[in-house]
Amino acid sequence: MTPPSTKSSPHERIIWERVGSIILAFSAFPFIPAPLPLEKVPVNHHRLDAAPPPPDSFLISHHLPCPNLPRTATRLKPEFKNANLPLASTILWSHPCAMHKFGNTSVETVLITGASSGIGTELAKCFAADGCQLVLVARNAQALQSLADDLHEKYKVASHVLTADLGRPEDIERIFNQLQSSGITIDVLVNNAGFGARGPFVALPLKRQLEMVQVNITALTNLTGLFLPGMIARKNGGVLNVASAAAFQPGPGMAVYFATKAFVLSFSEAIAEETIGKGVTITAFCPGSVKTNFASTASIIGRPYTSKGSATAEATACYGHRAFRRGQVVAVPGLRNKLRAFAVRLVPRRMVRWYVKSLNALDPAT
Repeated sequence: MTPPSTKSSPHERIIWERVGSIILAFSAFPFIPAPLPLEKVPVNHHRLDAAPPPPDSFLISHHLPCPNLPRTATRLKPEFKNANLPLASTILWSHPCAMHKFGNTSVETVLITGASSGIGTELAKCFAADGCQLVLVARNAQALQSLADDLHEKYKVASHVLTADLGRPEDIERIFNQLQSSGITIDVLVNNAGFGARGPFVALPLKRQLEMVQVNITALTNLTGLFLPGMIARKNGGVLNVASAAAFQPGPGMAVYFATKAFVLSFSEAIAEETIGKGVTITAFCPGSVKTNFASTASIIGRPYTSKGSATAEATACYGHRAFRRGQVVAVPGLRNKLRAFAVRLVPRRMVRWYVKSLNALDPAT
């Protein structure tokens, strides 16, 4: 088949349009070249005003779309000072996610919901490695305090522990009022809390599914509405909303969960566009299957997408943290997840629904 011309059939034109769309989509993916030889230079990443690099090393920094957020940096060996450097960067601090804030000695305060386990805990480590103060929110007070102690010991950062149930609207107001009365300004909001449940919609308890909507959608929207206006007024900060790879398609067998994550993705993209030029970053983070307690809570242990190929919580959190620091609006980690997110645009919706149903089905007859 030749490329489309004025004499091409409509069928050939459709095929070439789809081929062109695939090529265009993959050309937009970030190209990661082979790394240049690097040398590790000890850096005091606990302090935002750490000493400058030694004179025998060369430091390159890449400006980000949002000038108020930190810049990543790569330390190269002296012999590569004049090399033709790729547009990529590697972080060499002790934590793989640490991103130093050059030229800015102010300390960010980051509020993270669902910080007691999984991706939330690892995101807390990522921001602690930046030197940020943390406000850790979850229901498990003991796990939060243990995390706060670990972060202080390893990263020398202060953490405030707030025990709250985001399934209760009054707890959200209490979080905001308590921070206001304590004079704590939130620079970065990480809406990570959420849960899922597997089973046909009519078979699952309605109360549980309404709680899911409250935590995954209402609490996220409420917290964003409370803290984002202050960030815009200060022209600094951002919101990292943890969505899911489930956000890109309907989810028979987990109907409410998939729908809540679709809301998070759509909501985040919309407000990201509304806040362009206002000094804030909005990121929708859409990870795939991750090795956390989520699988047991949602009753999806043993499903094809959790039995193999699941990423670690640490690697997943690092990806989301770096995407947020780069000012990325939609972040999907992993080539497989990127391909799936893109494929649903080309495959008939009926086929998408059937495929997801087969993954989530309780048994072959469901």
